[in-house]
Amino acid sequence: MQKQNENEEPTWCKILNTISKILILLGVFSSFLYNNIAQIIAPVLIILGFIINTIPNVYRNKYLDVALNIGLIVFILLVIIVNCLNR
Repeated sequence: MQKQNENEEPTWCKILNTISKILILLGVFSSFLYNNIAQIIAPVLIILGFIINTIPNVYRNKYLDVALNIGLIVFILLVIIVNCLNR
């Protein structure tokens, strides 16, 4: 068996980072579509991407990134709430 380097990330961290990047990119691309369903799904995909991204950051003790992700989630939720109130 190979010994894992101390600085090397575990495989599940890499997988979760890849999944979160894909979800965020899908959310950004679907926000440009003019379809109602795509515009509803876009914030959900982005929020899920940020939530999944916090798990590896907590494992790696990157608490500034965790705080940034939580702040972005709160900001997106506030934008959604303000948008719903203005309709």
